[in-house]
Amino acid sequence: MDTPSLTVLLVDDSESRLQIHTRIVAGEGYRVLTAENGTDALRIVQEQPVDIILLDVVLPDISGVDVCRRLKADPRTYAALILLISSIEIKSLSQSHGLDSGADGYLVLPVSNQELLSRIRALERIKRSEDELRRSHRLIEQHARELERINDALQMEVMERRRTEEALITSERYARSIINCSLDMIITVDNERRIVEFNDAAQRTFGYTREEVVGKHINILYADADEGKRIHLTTVDSGSVRSEVLNRKKNGETFTSRIAASVLRNEEQQLLGIVGVSRDVTEQKQAEEALLESEERYRLLFTQSPLGILHIDPSGVILHSNRTATEIFGLPREQRTPATIYEQLRHPKLIGAIVGSLNGIPGSYQGEFTSPETQREFTLRFITRAVTTRGRAAGSVIAIVEDITDQTVVQRQLIQSQKLESLGMLAGGIAHDFNNLLSMILGNAELLRRNVEQDPKLRKYVEGIIEVAHRGGSISKQMLSFSRRSEYSLQPIPLSAIVEELSMMLQHFIPKSVTISVSVEGTNDLIQCDKGHIHQVIINLCINAKDAMDGRGALTITQRSLHSSAIAHLLPEIPEGQYVSLAVSDTGPGMSRDVLDRIFDPFFTTKAKGKGTGLGLSIVNGIVRSHNGFIHVTSSVGTGTTFTLYFPAITAMPEAPAHRETVNMNGKRVLIVDDAPLVGVLTEILQEHGIIVMSAPDGIRALELLRLRSSGIDAVIAEHRKSMLPGSALHHELRALGLEIPVIISSGLIDPLIRSQLLKEGVHQIVQKPFRSEEIMRSLTHVLIRRSAV
Repeated sequence: MDTPSLTVLLVDDSESRLQIHTRIVAGEGYRVLTAENGTDALRIVQEQPVDIILLDVVLPDISGVDVCRRLKADPRTYAALILLISSIEIKSLSQSHGLDSGADGYLVLPVSNQELLSRIRALERIKRSEDELRRSHRLIEQHARELERINDALQMEVMERRRTEEALITSERYARSIINCSLDMIITVDNERRIVEFNDAAQRTFGYTREEVVGKHINILYADADEGKRIHLTTVDSGSVRSEVLNRKKNGETFTSRIAASVLRNEEQQLLGIVGVSRDVTEQKQAEEALLESEERYRLLFTQSPLGILHIDPSGVILHSNRTATEIFGLPREQRTPATIYEQLRHPKLIGAIVGSLNGIPGSYQGEFTSPETQREFTLRFITRAVTTRGRAAGSVIAIVEDITDQTVVQRQLIQSQKLESLGMLAGGIAHDFNNLLSMILGNAELLRRNVEQDPKLRKYVEGIIEVAHRGGSISKQMLSFSRRSEYSLQPIPLSAIVEELSMMLQHFIPKSVTISVSVEGTNDLIQCDKGHIHQVIINLCINAKDAMDGRGALTITQRSLHSSAIAHLLPEIPEGQYVSLAVSDTGPGMSRDVLDRIFDPFFTTKAKGKGTGLGLSIVNGIVRSHNGFIHVTSSVGTGTTFTLYFPAITAMPEAPAHRETVNMNGKRVLIVDDAPLVGVLTEILQEHGIIVMSAPDGIRALELLRLRSSGIDAVIAEHRKSMLPGSALHHELRALGLEIPVIISSGLIDPLIRSQLLKEGVHQIVQKPFRSEEIMRSLTHVLIRRSAV
């Protein structure tokens, strides 16, 4: 015979959820009733029998807990099994409070359809078991009345004793058969709490045989004797009781059972004892605890994840959002009407990724996002996937969002650094070739000037050539500054002295309509720098600020001392130590992020055509970095701009240079290794001082010559960047051969780090092209003096 379907009452003030749950539950063959408030729920249960109630905790009129308490207090309705339901946002209501009200279970949304049906089926099993217990209880009562009737009949009809006894035995066997067929444990005790009945299920569970326990005190079945006494007294006082107790088996193991106990009375209402029907719910309790732990674990993962998580239904309603997602998207923490992606995100690509996932197409987006609520700008990595249950789409979407704003900034800085490095190498190569040309021009011009002393007109022309050559050298030096490979005359100088000197100069080229204010803080402002280059940096920044303000506004120069820890969040790559900062601020229109990302690019300018070359800030960047310094720029449209320079602070002052000695150059022999045009110029300069000059086109031929005539050569002047055995390699070869001939390296481009390394390896002098005749003679004098002293 088919088992009749149970009646399930769904009580929920959410119409959409009520419809969904009705469809799910009815689809499993249950008879479904619905109510949207507590009052309707109480009325329905009074009007018709209901087996299972799914009761929302939060209702518009009466709380679900109060409805549960009323139903359990009413004998007509207490048999209905109640499953309390709450959403994840409700934190003030504890599950224990709901269960204390009489509820048979507690469910926290959201849950899958399968889990919801599983919980209903579990309640169905409990309901049918309890119905069976009640039927058993009624049979026992009927049996007792039958026994009483038979006993009366025996007293009245002695002649029918045997037939009555046989009927009694048959009835007892029938009752025992029913009791022993029960899957639940059925135990009866007398008024002294001694065991009278102990069915097969009880024997299997406790491990005792019926003979071992009948007549024994019921306390042997309890882990705590006081708990058994409480159950007995409560049952006697109230007539029945439902409770969970901790039992003890014969082998000492304990387990949890759920018991329903009732008193046994005769027709005169005299107490005969107590019958208890119980079931081992240890595994069920463990499963419930595991479920609660799992729910708590996933709740913590959801709420505390550093990634933002959104759960979105097919209509675009944001069902759940964790703290990170709420902060990124500026979602309201509490609101009565559901928030939707269309109202809260307002970003077509994010919304498109979500809609695509609803249609089975995984979505993603990486890019800029401005929160509509907070106006904060983020760079996001956004991924969406459809939620699946047992391999099938559940009709909703999970979106994972990561804030990669800081990571993107660091990546842009790295790209910018790589671009500048590449352009710097290009500028350095150009400067090297340019310096070689200038060296020939300057050398020939100086030689020519000595031969036109008596002709003022020709001398004027020659001076013009020399002046232009020096100006070209200055341009080359700026290009090397951009590439961070220029040679600087570094000296310990207080930055405040440079700032003070420049503050007076600024008055001459900054209009009076611009207010200039200078602030110097701190005492340790000594830095190792090339004064002229630092002048160039500050003047360039001040002129840019003046141009940005269109000749009207406020220009502020601020200097202070600080430790790297104070700026590590701005410049993660900065080495630890003390620094001197110099900030140049203006009140101009500021710059957008796109402009800010390109300000150090060579030839990039926001000025009108003919008003700027776009090299100024590139050179500034090269000079600062060549001083082991750093630049940080802050600007936004409408707020002005601040360039802050950071230079390593030093404490020691250099020793005064020793008195310069001289040497007789007449008859000294010098080998020149360079290109032919420059060899010719340099030969004439040296010969004017009585020096005997030899030459070689490259390092290999120079090495052959030195092997043959090493004792007759006093010094070597070699180009650093020769393709065949450059000057530095020639120096190493000479040392390997044991030839202690001093080497002077000349070059149009030499990296400061390589320069330092060569000097450590024994190279005597390094001369930067273009050089004057006095410079090369000074270097030659220096190495010859050192050689004669050895």
